[in-house]
Amino acid sequence: MQPSFIQQVEPTEVELSGGKVKLLFSLRAAAEIEDAFQAPYLTIVYEALGMDAQGKTAAPMSLERQARLIQILARAGGQELSLQELMDMHMTDYAALAAGTMREIFMKSPRGGKKKSPDQPIRPTDWGAWLYIAMRVFRLSVAEFFSLTPALWHMLVRGERRRGRKRRHYETIAVGAADQLPPGVL
Repeated sequence: MQPSFIQQVEPTEVELSGGKVKLLFSLRAAAEIEDAFQAPYLTIVYEALGMDAQGKTAAPMSLERQARLIQILARAGGQELSLQELMDMHMTDYAALAAGTMREIFMKSPRGGKKKSPDQPIRPTDWGAWLYIAMRVFRLSVAEFFSLTPALWHMLVRGERRRGRKRRHYETIAVGAADQLPPGVL
Protein backbone atom coordinates (compact mmCIF):
# COMPACT_ATOMS: atom_id res chain seq x y z
CA MET A 1 0.00 0.00 0.00
CA GLN A 2 1.40 3.40 -0.99
CA PRO A 3 1.46 5.85 1.94
CA SER A 4 -0.81 8.89 1.81
CA PHE A 5 0.53 12.41 1.40
CA ILE A 6 -0.01 13.11 5.13
CA GLN A 7 1.94 10.00 6.09
CA GLN A 8 4.73 11.21 3.81
CA VAL A 9 5.39 14.36 5.83
CA GLU A 10 4.51 13.26 9.36
CA PRO A 11 7.42 11.90 11.38
CA THR A 12 7.25 8.43 12.91
CA GLU A 13 6.73 8.77 16.66
CA VAL A 14 8.40 6.11 18.82
CA GLU A 15 7.28 5.58 22.41
CA LEU A 16 10.21 4.98 24.78
CA SER A 17 10.31 4.36 28.52
CA GLY A 18 11.47 7.96 29.05
CA GLY A 19 9.23 9.73 26.53
CA LYS A 20 8.75 9.95 22.78
CA VAL A 21 11.17 10.41 19.90
CA LYS A 22 10.15 11.62 16.43
CA LEU A 23 12.02 10.23 13.43
CA LEU A 24 11.86 11.88 10.00
CA PHE A 25 13.39 10.69 6.73
CA SER A 26 13.52 13.83 4.57
CA LEU A 27 15.81 14.93 1.77
CA ARG A 28 17.77 16.92 4.38
CA ALA A 29 18.24 13.66 6.32
CA ALA A 30 19.24 11.88 3.09
CA ALA A 31 21.91 14.52 2.43
CA GLU A 32 23.17 14.21 6.01
CA ILE A 33 23.26 10.40 5.65
CA GLU A 34 25.44 10.76 2.54
CA ASP A 35 27.77 13.11 4.39
CA ALA A 36 28.02 10.91 7.49
CA PHE A 37 28.45 7.58 5.68
CA GLN A 38 30.30 8.87 2.60
CA ALA A 39 28.04 6.81 0.33
CA PRO A 40 24.87 7.40 -1.71
CA TYR A 41 21.89 7.47 0.64
CA LEU A 42 20.18 4.64 -1.28
CA THR A 43 23.15 2.40 -0.54
CA ILE A 44 22.67 3.13 3.17
CA VAL A 45 18.90 2.54 2.89
CA TYR A 46 19.60 -0.88 1.34
CA GLU A 47 22.12 -1.62 4.09
CA ALA A 48 19.65 -0.57 6.80
CA LEU A 49 17.02 -2.88 5.30
CA GLY A 50 19.52 -5.77 5.25
CA MET A 51 19.94 -5.88 1.47
CA ASP A 52 22.68 -5.27 -1.03
CA ALA A 53 22.24 -2.95 -4.03
CA GLN A 54 20.71 -5.80 -6.06
CA GLY A 55 18.01 -6.39 -3.42
CA LYS A 56 19.51 -9.63 -2.10
CA THR A 57 19.91 -10.40 1.59
CA ALA A 58 23.12 -8.98 3.02
CA ALA A 59 24.85 -8.73 6.39
CA PRO A 60 22.91 -6.62 8.91
CA MET A 61 23.99 -3.05 9.60
CA SER A 62 26.31 -2.73 12.61
CA LEU A 63 24.88 -1.21 15.79
CA GLU A 64 27.20 1.81 15.52
CA ARG A 65 26.07 2.57 11.96
CA GLN A 66 22.46 1.96 12.93
CA ALA A 67 22.83 4.35 15.90
CA ARG A 68 24.24 7.02 13.56
CA LEU A 69 21.25 6.54 11.24
CA ILE A 70 18.81 6.82 14.18
CA GLN A 71 20.63 9.97 15.32
CA ILE A 72 20.24 11.59 11.89
CA LEU A 73 16.51 10.77 11.62
CA ALA A 74 15.89 11.94 15.21
CA ARG A 75 17.64 15.25 14.43
CA ALA A 76 15.47 15.64 11.33
CA GLY A 77 12.47 14.97 13.59
CA GLY A 78 13.56 17.80 15.88
CA GLN A 79 15.35 15.92 18.64
CA GLU A 80 19.07 15.77 19.32
CA LEU A 81 20.38 12.40 20.56
CA SER A 82 24.08 11.69 21.03
CA LEU A 83 25.62 8.46 19.81
CA GLN A 84 26.63 7.74 23.40
CA GLU A 85 23.02 8.16 24.60
CA LEU A 86 21.87 5.72 21.94
CA MET A 87 24.59 3.16 22.72
CA ASP A 88 23.86 3.38 26.48
CA MET A 89 20.09 3.10 25.99
CA HIS A 90 18.14 0.11 27.34
CA MET A 91 17.89 -2.49 24.59
CA THR A 92 14.06 -2.34 24.58
CA ASP A 93 14.14 1.39 23.80
CA TYR A 94 16.95 0.99 21.28
CA ALA A 95 15.07 -1.81 19.50
CA ALA A 96 11.95 0.39 19.35
CA LEU A 97 14.01 3.22 17.81
CA ALA A 98 15.64 0.83 15.32
CA ALA A 99 12.22 -0.54 14.29
CA GLY A 100 10.85 3.02 14.00
CA THR A 101 13.82 3.99 11.84
CA MET A 102 13.23 1.05 9.50
CA ARG A 103 9.50 1.89 9.28
CA GLU A 104 10.27 5.57 8.58
CA ILE A 105 12.82 4.74 5.88
CA PHE A 106 10.65 2.09 4.25
CA MET A 107 7.49 4.25 4.20
CA LYS A 108 9.27 7.31 2.77
CA SER A 109 11.60 5.73 0.24
CA PRO A 110 10.76 5.94 -3.47
CA ARG A 111 9.07 2.90 -4.97
CA GLY A 112 8.65 1.63 -8.48
CA GLY A 113 10.44 2.84 -11.52
CA LYS A 114 12.94 1.02 -13.65
CA LYS A 115 14.91 -1.69 -11.86
CA LYS A 116 18.67 -1.36 -12.05
CA SER A 117 20.63 -4.19 -13.57
CA PRO A 118 22.68 -6.10 -10.99
CA ASP A 119 25.99 -4.81 -12.40
CA GLN A 120 24.89 -1.15 -12.41
CA PRO A 121 26.16 0.61 -9.26
CA ILE A 122 24.12 3.15 -7.31
CA ARG A 123 25.32 6.58 -8.38
CA PRO A 124 25.94 9.39 -5.89
CA THR A 125 23.05 11.82 -5.58
CA ASP A 126 23.44 14.91 -7.73
CA TRP A 127 22.14 17.36 -5.11
CA GLY A 128 22.92 20.36 -7.31
CA ALA A 129 20.75 18.99 -10.13
CA TRP A 130 17.93 18.09 -7.74
CA LEU A 131 18.05 21.54 -6.19
CA TYR A 132 18.07 23.16 -9.62
CA ILE A 133 14.95 21.20 -10.63
CA ALA A 134 13.25 21.99 -7.30
CA MET A 135 13.89 25.72 -7.63
CA ARG A 136 13.34 26.15 -11.38
CA VAL A 137 10.62 23.63 -12.22
CA PHE A 138 8.69 23.35 -8.95
CA ARG A 139 9.47 26.83 -7.58
CA LEU A 140 10.45 25.43 -4.18
CA SER A 141 12.69 27.23 -1.72
CA VAL A 142 15.78 25.47 -0.40
CA ALA A 143 14.01 24.81 2.91
CA GLU A 144 10.90 23.45 1.18
CA PHE A 145 13.03 21.13 -0.97
CA PHE A 146 14.94 19.68 1.96
CA SER A 147 11.74 19.15 3.96
CA LEU A 148 10.34 16.78 1.30
CA THR A 149 10.65 13.04 1.77
CA PRO A 150 12.52 11.07 -0.91
CA ALA A 151 9.24 9.37 -1.93
CA LEU A 152 7.46 12.72 -2.42
CA TRP A 153 10.38 14.08 -4.44
CA HIS A 154 10.32 10.94 -6.60
CA MET A 155 6.56 11.33 -7.16
CA LEU A 156 6.96 15.01 -8.12
CA VAL A 157 9.75 14.31 -10.60
CA ARG A 158 8.01 11.26 -12.06
CA GLY A 159 4.79 13.25 -12.48
CA GLU A 160 6.69 16.08 -14.18
CA ARG A 161 8.32 13.64 -16.61
CA ARG A 162 4.94 12.09 -17.44
CA ARG A 163 3.62 15.48 -18.48
CA GLY A 164 6.12 15.40 -21.32
CA ARG A 165 8.15 18.43 -20.36
CA LYS A 166 11.56 18.66 -21.93
CA ARG A 167 14.45 17.80 -19.71
CA ARG A 168 16.28 20.86 -18.55
CA HIS A 169 20.01 20.88 -19.10
CA TYR A 170 22.30 22.39 -16.52
CA GLU A 171 25.95 22.54 -15.68
CA THR A 172 26.08 24.50 -12.47
CA ILE A 173 23.68 26.05 -10.06
CA ALA A 174 24.22 29.32 -8.31
CA VAL A 175 22.71 28.98 -4.87
CA GLY A 176 22.17 32.27 -3.12
CA ALA A 177 21.17 30.52 0.10
CA ALA A 178 24.11 28.12 0.41
CA ASP A 179 24.13 28.59 4.19
CA GLN A 180 20.74 26.77 4.31
CA LEU A 181 22.12 23.62 2.72
CA PRO A 182 23.04 20.56 4.80
CA PRO A 183 26.78 19.89 5.08
CA GLY A 184 28.38 18.17 2.09
CA VAL A 185 25.54 18.83 -0.39
CA LEU A 186 27.35 21.01 -2.91
